[in-house]
Amino acid sequence: MSSPSPPIDPVTGIPLWPQGSHEGKLCETIRFVCVYIVRGQAARKQLTVYLHTALRISSIVLTALGGVGLIVQKQDQNVQLNTGWAFWGGIVVLLAGIFVQIADVFGVERIATHASLLSSVSNRARTELGIILTERDPRKRLGELTSRIFAMIQEQNNHDALPAESPKFVALGKIVADDLIRQRHQHWQLPKRGKQP
Repeated sequence: MSSPSPPIDPVTGIPLWPQGSHEGKLCETIRFVCVYIVRGQAARKQLTVYLHTALRISSIVLTALGGVGLIVQKQDQNVQLNTGWAFWGGIVVLLAGIFVQIADVFGVERIATHASLLSSVSNRARTELGIILTERDPRKRLGELTSRIFAMIQEQNNHDALPAESPKFVALGKIVADDLIRQRHQHWQLPKRGKQP
């Protein structure tokens, strides 16, 4: 005889498992992991990444313009100090070089690279989490996924590229987790409370 189904939360549509049940603990872990996934996915949307992209594009464009001779500074005694677009083009190149050096001092490129990596890994982790949660007992593989996420953040020193935890990320993580739980919980066949597989 099967045990009665737990009541369904009218807001989330998720079963309300008893405190301390295997299902309840699993849901807590899923919500915890989803907050990190959401934060990792948001890493690519940081100002540092946009700044790095803008600096790279401007550096490429200005280098190309300088290479074809459109931005020049003539070393002629008869040329006035303010000579129009050539003068201002030289100033822009100089300022771009200064900004690139300042960005390098603050590690913008390193942080932007780590943020892009975190975003890609988080997208893959989100997909993998959805697959894991279709298993009868996803706890072991969920633990492995959680360990890989934390190892990637700590071992590669990516914590500076990970956006800080905020109520916004916690709420978004809960939404993602609740959606996954709602869609996948019917696959779970976990042992009763107090019993281990």
